[in-house]
Amino acid sequence: MDSIRIFNVPPGVAPEEVRRELVGLTLPVLSSAAGTAVFDDGYRVQAGALTSLLRSKSWEASFWFLGHYSSNNYVAFPPNVCEFLSGVETVVTDIPDDEDPDE
Repeated sequence: MDSIRIFNVPPGVAPEEVRRELVGLTLPVLSSAAGTAVFDDGYRVQAGALTSLLRSKSWEASFWFLGHYSSNNYVAFPPNVCEFLSGVETVVTDIPDDEDPDE
């Protein structure tokens, strides 16, 4: 499996303070049916994996993504904000479900 490392604040619908928390994270990327890691909209990361890995850095930012994306959805990152890491596997041990963690 391949990964990306976010090195710049990505664009997106999340508030800037949430997107800033993504900088420095290494995230597993999804592959297309053709085996390539980059899609038209950038590198895709499963939202559940992103939320799980972000949780250890910023609970608030993780909670924002949990409230706006289903675990099975994906978030795309353009190549100009991340580094592609071929053959680098990022282990995600706890993909959150789509329930409010305060309940």
